[in-house]
Amino acid sequence: TRKPKERLAEMFKGRMAAFEAPELIEAANCIGPDSQISYRPFDTLLLPDPWYKGRVVLIGDAAHSLSPQLTSGGGMAIEDAVVLAEEIAAASDVRDALASFMRRRIERVSAIYQTSMNICLNEQTPAPDDDQALALLQQGHKILAAPF
Repeated sequence: TRKPKERLAEMFKGRMAAFEAPELIEAANCIGPDSQISYRPFDTLLLPDPWYKGRVVLIGDAAHSLSPQLTSGGGMAIEDAVVLAEEIAAASDVRDALASFMRRRIERVSAIYQTSMNICLNEQTPAPDDDQALALLQQGHKILAAPF
């Protein structure tokens, strides 16, 4: 839900009051009613297969914007570009290249999307499960470390 802009500073200070870290207390004390506070919900997206129509293809955040938990969004976009270039170079037809691109990308991107989303959802619970969070991080890093 959206929060009232005029209350963001007060709400931020209230949330920081529970922490005992001097750096956080000092940062919270520097916030005033005219401070710029960026607050918005996560926008995530995983388009269904295919990410192309005709000769137009979407890659990166246009096809799959991820939650930030695995910090992999930019890397996944670069992977998309590399795989797309490889498939275009290897194919004799754009349609075949795009179909091959999707075969190579959809499973990996879907797995990273779901793992990142599961970490995000775990973090939003009143009592996050640290063991689950660690297992999900390990799972995500294993997927990211695999060849694409």
